[in-house]
Amino acid sequence: MTSPAPPSAPWLAIPRPGAVIAVLMVLTCGLELIVAAADIGLIGSARWRPLVLQYGACWPGLMRDWQPNFAAQPWTMFLSYSLLHAGVLHLLGNMAVLLWIGPGLVARIGQLEFLLLWVGSVLGGGIVFVVMASAPTPMVGASGAVFGL
Repeated sequence: MTSPAPPSAPWLAIPRPGAVIAVLMVLTCGLELIVAAADIGLIGSARWRPLVLQYGACWPGLMRDWQPNFAAQPWTMFLSYSLLHAGVLHLLGNMAVLLWIGPGLVARIGQLEFLLLWVGSVLGGGIVFVVMASAPTPMVGASGAVFGL
């Protein structure tokens, strides 16, 4: 005689993150871990974070009268800012929300649709920031994408 199966608890079911979330996390966490390691002197130079921010953050002035570091910077910054963070705690906050919301959303709408929603949210966050910013400070982080989800 076999024992009955335990009762199902769908509210406990945690969907697997999927490839798109894994790739986003590897890119974002990998970059931050490299820069954080440079910050504390394990690799490279403590100048890496300022350089990464100069080249990859979303700088509102680049859409006005600032000189870019490279020709495509005024356009690439609308995506690259989402891969950069102000530090490990900032990264952990964004990744926690991605892992909380992302898997269920991927299960509901699919990998490609999730990626399109992510990219659209990143672009939208960058555009709104540039339009509304009144200070010359940059924006970094995946918060625009997370809020878009």
